[in-house]
Amino acid sequence: MSATDVNICDAAVSARFSNGLLATLQSTDSYGMAWSFAIHGDKGVARFKTNPWLPVAGDNIIEMEIYGKAHDQIVVSTGLDAFQHQVLTAETALRDGVKQAPRPSPRLADSLEIMEFLTEWDACCRAGG
Repeated sequence: MSATDVNICDAAVSARFSNGLLATLQSTDSYGMAWSFAIHGDKGVARFKTNPWLPVAGDNIIEMEIYGKAHDQIVVSTGLDAFQHQVLTAETALRDGVKQAPRPSPRLADSLEIMEFLTEWDACCRAGG
């Protein structure tokens, strides 16, 4: 974070969840708009071949690999981009008179929990810890 920039551009966190799962997240905005996203587990890895934060209309691809075996691709095809899906989901919830979209959309409690975590992480980063 520079003296004139209030945005945190580089951060890392390790978190252990109540079920024992350990997750490590590293994030940087210091290198432009390049992105990479993979989930590594004890049995394999899921690699997002297209940007999971900005899905496009068309094919979005996830590569699944069980360690030591050939990988498979999951292709999610859609006629809408991410923003169009968000608008459609909100319109449907409003039309149906529900306060939150059905799964697999995040629940309000999920969003609040994530924002609480990000707020604590931000405070910790700004404090230098």
